[in-house]
Amino acid sequence: EQEVVLNQRLTHDIYLEVCPIHKSEGVYSMIPGPVDIIDYAVVMRRMDNNREMSTLLPDGKVSKTDIKKIAGQLVRFHKNAAVVKGKLTPEDLIEDFNDIRQVQPFILEHLGQQASDELTVIISFINDFINNRSELILNRDQQGFTRDCHGDLHSGNIFLLEEPVIFDCIEFNEHLRITDIFAELGFFCMDLEFYQCPHLSAYFMECYLAEFPVIRNESEEYLFLFYKLYRANVKAKINAIKAQQAHNQEELDSRLALLARYFKLLLAYYDILKNAPR
Repeated sequence: EQEVVLNQRLTHDIYLEVCPIHKSEGVYSMIPGPVDIIDYAVVMRRMDNNREMSTLLPDGKVSKTDIKKIAGQLVRFHKNAAVVKGKLTPEDLIEDFNDIRQVQPFILEHLGQQASDELTVIISFINDFINNRSELILNRDQQGFTRDCHGDLHSGNIFLLEEPVIFDCIEFNEHLRITDIFAELGFFCMDLEFYQCPHLSAYFMECYLAEFPVIRNESEEYLFLFYKLYRANVKAKINAIKAQQAHNQEELDSRLALLARYFKLLLAYYDILKNAPR
C-alpha cells in the first residue's frame, strides 16, 4: 500500500492497486475466493521497456527537451514534497559514506593497492568535509530542504514518453528517501555523467535552478558536488557487493567493470572537491 501511495505522487495510472495473492491446494491465484491470503502484489500498468531512459542514453536518444521536462516534473514534486526536519544529520552522512569500507578488501583485490589507498584518503577527506560543514547541513535541514523525496532517482527508473514517467521510489526505508533535495538531484546528475552526458547534467541543473534555486552560494555548490560523489560511492559499493554474489564469470566481469567505472567517477569528483575552501 505504501508503494502505491508514494509512487502515485509522480505517476498517473501506473500504480493501480494492491491485490491479495491466494493459495488453494498448492495453486496460487490473484482471483478472490474463500482461501488463505499468503501475500500481496502491486498491480501496475505494463510500460514499454524500450523507452527506459537508461536504454536510450547510451545511444544518444535523450534530448534536451526530455531533460527539461524531467526537471519541470521534479521541481513540482520537490516543491510539494513533505518537509521533514530533524531526520538528516552530519553524523548520519558520515556513517552512510563510510559504509563503503565493507567492500574495501574486495576493491583492494580487484582494483589494486592504489585504488584501496585512494579510497582511504577519500573517506578521511569526506569525514573532515562533512564535519567542517555540519552547520550548513543542519541549517539546510531547518530551512526545509530535507524532504520526502523519491530516493532512487536515476535513468533506470524513468520512462521517456511524451511526458516522462518517474517510477519505483523507495518505499521500504525512510532513511534512504527522506533526505536533502541535493541528494536526489546529485544522484540524477551523477547518473547522467556516468553515461558520459555531462552536457545533459548541466542542462538539467540549469532548468531546475531556474524554477527552484536550491543552490544559493559557493558553499552549497560544493555540498551538491559532495552528494554526487556520495552517490558514486553508493553505486561502487553496490556493484562490489553484487560482484561478490555473482553466479558466473560473465556476471562477475560485468559487475567489476561497473565498479571500476563508478570508482573512476568518484575519483573525478574528489579531484574537484578537494580544492573546496575549508
